[in-house]
Amino acid sequence: INEKMLACSSECNALYEIDLENGEICFVESFMDEDFDQTNMCCGAIKKGNEIIFFPCFGKKIHILNASDYHEIKTLSFRSFEDDEKALLFAGEYEEKVYLVTYDMQSMYVYDIDTHNIKKIIIGIKTTDAFFPKSAFVKQGKIYIVGRKFPFIICIDLVNGESTVQKVSGEKEGFEGIVVNDNIFYLLPSE
Repeated sequence: INEKMLACSSECNALYEIDLENGEICFVESFMDEDFDQTNMCCGAIKKGNEIIFFPCFGKKIHILNASDYHEIKTLSFRSFEDDEKALLFAGEYEEKVYLVTYDMQSMYVYDIDTHNIKKIIIGIKTTDAFFPKSAFVKQGKIYIVGRKFPFIICIDLVNGESTVQKVSGEKEGFEGIVVNDNIFYLLPSE
């Protein structure tokens, strides 16, 4: 935004502004209604109109800020008590909705950008105990997810809700990242 980038700290509840021209970093604020010592507060953010919407990783709420002054407009609670401890992975945006997947791959949250409504969908994908999701990507109505110690690509079809798990031949350790471009998968191996 205006030659500046916003970044959440991975060490505590802090939002920073980084000037992309001179590299200067300054503290903006902490998110409301969150513990200051909370690590990995956010897993992703989008800008919609004059709002910046931050999505939680281990945080408790969705935080909506005014894009011009970074003042927090509102927070949205959406997770039940039993889900509070589950980390979320920002999968991406598709047709005015943002998708967040729980690290245990049992459920997904769908956030409607226009209405701010949130719904939970049970996906129940079976993975190994060692699986640790690292990256997700949304492309043409599908979420693709990869992780450490899991040499597979998980695909969730956002239209029909079906999920598939596909083995990547020749890989043993899993992946750190995934990007899909023109039906070509680019994978960053964990090794």
